[in-house]
Amino acid sequence: MHQTPTEASGSFRASGSSSDELQKLDRLLKLLTGLISQSNKEGYEQVPSQRLKASIGTALLKYVMRYAPEDSPYFNRDRLVVSGHYAGRWKGLFEHLIAAKGIAVGLPDIASSAIGQAIALKNLTMLYNKPDLELLDNMIWCIIDDPKFHQGSALDAVALAGNWKLRNLCVIYDSTYDSISNNLEVNNFKTHGWDVIKLVNEENLTIASKFYQGASRDD
Repeated sequence: MHQTPTEASGSFRASGSSSDELQKLDRLLKLLTGLISQSNKEGYEQVPSQRLKASIGTALLKYVMRYAPEDSPYFNRDRLVVSGHYAGRWKGLFEHLIAAKGIAVGLPDIASSAIGQAIALKNLTMLYNKPDLELLDNMIWCIIDDPKFHQGSALDAVALAGNWKLRNLCVIYDSTYDSISNNLEVNNFKTHGWDVIKLVNEENLTIASKFYQGASRDD
């Protein structure tokens, strides 16, 4: 499970259109769900939550993200920042599957960390990209399961990212761990200029297509 720069820089690979591919994906998700379940020593996660985590990882690392574990000098790779329940076994599992390390863990200010990286990369694109030469168009992908991540000082960073229209940043919020309200204050993000996509289920191909359609590499 990996993407080379050539594979990821082309058009979106809409795999899964055939029944054979769908069956392969379903088997893969069941396998990953089982591995996540086995690594969950606390036993508090339900199967839908485990399958969602497997789907997010598969969608990002198989269909969307650009990375090249066998080519360490490759500088235009995407970045993935995770926290909470994604910072432990999930991180280790998918690092093993892609045979590479480098998934960043942001604690506790993951939103500020991911937004800071997106700002830095946007500055680099403004500095080095030319009309006839595009060297950088990588993305920052951020997975968060903390319902309070957008409050306090992080809200300033969220507002800044929306105001600056950081098209190289995609924040994925998993609400399954929000046992109180199970709802993010989406209007806060829309008010600050964010594009918000709500996913109603954990189907891998739906998540992959939404990520691709909703997150652009263009400014």
